[in-house]
Amino acid sequence: MSDEFTASDYERDVSSTAESILSEVLENNPEADADEMREAVQEYLHESIDGDQNVIYTWRAQLVCAYSANDGYAVSEYGAESLVDDNGNLNWSVMAYGAMYADVSEELWPLFDEWKALHDEATCILDELDSIISESVEDIDPALQTLLKMKGITTEADAAPVLLEALILRDSTLDKDEVAGECARLLEAKKEEAIRTLRRLADKAKPQTEEEWGSDRQVEAEDAFGAFLRTILSAEKWGRFSAYALKATTEERLSFGFALAKGWELDEAAEVKA
Repeated sequence: MSDEFTASDYERDVSSTAESILSEVLENNPEADADEMREAVQEYLHESIDGDQNVIYTWRAQLVCAYSANDGYAVSEYGAESLVDDNGNLNWSVMAYGAMYADVSEELWPLFDEWKALHDEATCILDELDSIISESVEDIDPALQTLLKMKGITTEADAAPVLLEALILRDSTLDKDEVAGECARLLEAKKEEAIRTLRRLADKAKPQTEEEWGSDRQVEAEDAFGAFLRTILSAEKWGRFSAYALKATTEERLSFGFALAKGWELDEAAEVKA
């Protein structure tokens, strides 16, 4: 691989690092609440930037400082004295750490806020259902039981019957067909948003050059695609994807996962281009 490291390469590193931090924290802390998740994200952000090759290697650190709009972050946060090592030389790694920390933060925290909004919405639904059940419902739909056990975001397959049943139980005067139509509209909007996110992650997971196959950036981006895909597929579809992924290329995995998310009927061995 070439040693050339461009501004575009750095921008991709920043984006993939932000997405990777959030996806890994979500995967490793399934029982955490929003405040605990924020603390975990903050901690992993520090760890990720501290060990990043863009900070460790001096030549990369110098380029980071050249490309980043936050190249003065280290001075403002840590003081000018922190930029000089014991030998009196400029510590490029400290400067690059500050710059990349600020750059990744600018992309990471909006992603976290999007997740928190969905998490809060799911928590409200859980609270409403808890109230309904404690008041009068003894024999509830199995889908409601499933939702009560879940922490976080549901799949569309679970959400449709659950939301419909919850609304009917809460207000018996509601017209079931009207509620079903509104649920379908809201769920379709959420699905379209998820598909757009998945397509963006799939584009990032594709190597930018032939030499980039299997690189750290490409592997991390594909992992982020898989982590998000798991949140929107049913257990049955995720099982199909996992089995298929073992014998498929990167492009085949991306295409097959995207197709499953879109709801296309596929044969497991088929190669479907997204």
